[in-house]
Amino acid sequence: MDKIIIVGSSWIIAKYVEMAVGLLGYRLVFLVNMNDFSPQVAEEIKKNEWYDVNINSFEETRDFLEKKRATIGNIIAVTS
Repeated sequence: MDKIIIVGSSWIIAKYVEMAVGLLGYRLVFLVNMNDFSPQVAEEIKKNEWYDVNINSFEETRDFLEKKRATIGNIIAVTS
């Protein structure tokens, strides 16, 4: 299944973007600094595929995506 990667999140995004992306026929993947979230937001994020990545560093995020691309699968979009 094609996937859309969301870099970063907020409570609203974590709660509702999965539904929106799912209605379009895609799976959601979060790249987040998990320590930045309250337990409630982290719980919503963890309902999806997610990776704990230093999203404050473009280089680290890019390197992560390059290394994990095959593992994650068919990425059709990356957004924040």
